[in-house]
Amino acid sequence: MAEKTMARDLTQGSVLKLLVRFSAPIAAANILQIVYTLVDMLVIGRFVGTAGISAVSSAGDVMMLFTNFSMGVSSAGQIIIAQYQGKGDKESVRKTIGTMFSFVTILSLLLTVIALPLTEKLLGLLNTPEEAWTMAVGYAKVCFAGLFFIFSYSSVSAILRGMGDSRHPLMFITISTVTNMILDVLFCGPMHMGANGAALATVIGQGVSVVFSICFLYRHKTEFGFDFKRNSFRIHLPVLKMIVRLGIPMALQHLAVSISVMYVAASINVYGVVVSAMAGIGNKLRSVIAIFTASVGVAGASMTGQNIGAGRYDRVRKIYWISLLTLLVACGVLGGVGVLFPRAVVGMFDSNPAILEMAPEFMVINLVVCISFAVYQPFIILINGIGYASFAFITGIIDGLVARIGLVWLFNKVLKLGYWGIWWGAALAAYVVATIGFVYFISGRWKSRKIITDTGNRDSKR
Repeated sequence: MAEKTMARDLTQGSVLKLLVRFSAPIAAANILQIVYTLVDMLVIGRFVGTAGISAVSSAGDVMMLFTNFSMGVSSAGQIIIAQYQGKGDKESVRKTIGTMFSFVTILSLLLTVIALPLTEKLLGLLNTPEEAWTMAVGYAKVCFAGLFFIFSYSSVSAILRGMGDSRHPLMFITISTVTNMILDVLFCGPMHMGANGAALATVIGQGVSVVFSICFLYRHKTEFGFDFKRNSFRIHLPVLKMIVRLGIPMALQHLAVSISVMYVAASINVYGVVVSAMAGIGNKLRSVIAIFTASVGVAGASMTGQNIGAGRYDRVRKIYWISLLTLLVACGVLGGVGVLFPRAVVGMFDSNPAILEMAPEFMVINLVVCISFAVYQPFIILINGIGYASFAFITGIIDGLVARIGLVWLFNKVLKLGYWGIWWGAALAAYVVATIGFVYFISGRWKSRKIITDTGNRDSKR
């Protein structure tokens, strides 16, 4: 009788079926995260008002700086576990899980100690409005106090996804979302706790999810493959080196892209509320597509990692092509609807005649952006699955700080195309990196690259 396990072999079977089945729960989890973010904003807008929304927005931008570290560390752990899983190296998977748990705990507590005293300085850098200042400070401090839960949830989800399990992370985020929505209404409504109540609801929701996930994994420790004994939480330096070597460049990559997005937003806002609103509508439309592309990206990275670890380069090629074709169809259809019915799509958000007049041309730009998501993501899947962190960092800098900011500046300032130039510059930026990635994939050089877990194994033998 086969041993029951949470791990799933992603090196066998139909690539398309695996990609769809594995990415579907991830997409559902991403949708739930967006839902509880919207609930936060809706509840605060209803019970606290405009100043409360501004406070949450400003505090959320500050939180993103620290969340990027969580995303970098968890993504690194996911790739390392996926590669070991592909090799069938259960002992190294166990060591990586233990190292991840301990390192994330230490890192989150350290960042909490650093962040709390800097809260007001960080919010000051964002020019937080005076009317929202007190609430923003309170919201941010409550969230900083809960960094441990943010990091822990990301790590548990990444570990399971690296093992090929995307179902249980969906269960954990569902618990967090439901808890958060109930407490949001309770704290901000009858208990009149304002923005602080919304922050507390979020932290408690994440905390409940983390406690539940740890208890669940402990009860199923045989299937999970980790015994939860004290000695198993020992930090293994070769594994820690790999996590840091992968995690920091990934975090900096996210940061570079975030900076460029903020630059584009600042450039657009100069043209007034109508143009700003049009950009906001575009962002909302693309966020739906981003859920799908990001989910395929996470699933594809785990699949690539396992197949790279197993030496199945033929399947890595299939993952690239199938991801590309799947995303092209999905993104093309979703973006194409806006081109065919521009005023109807934009009118769902705002019926302002000035905005509706801009809709046809803007939806063409939106389609170009949607297609860029499709051609860019397979390259990210490939280099993340390999664990080529330095290349990911370099391309993140090219995408965010060179191509996006550079093209926006060229079209807007040099060619004098105004806000249309800003949108076209931002839309074309991803194609620069996508082209670099496609050339790298076609060259086949990725097959001869030493994968990150081979380096870790070599370190451990010294």
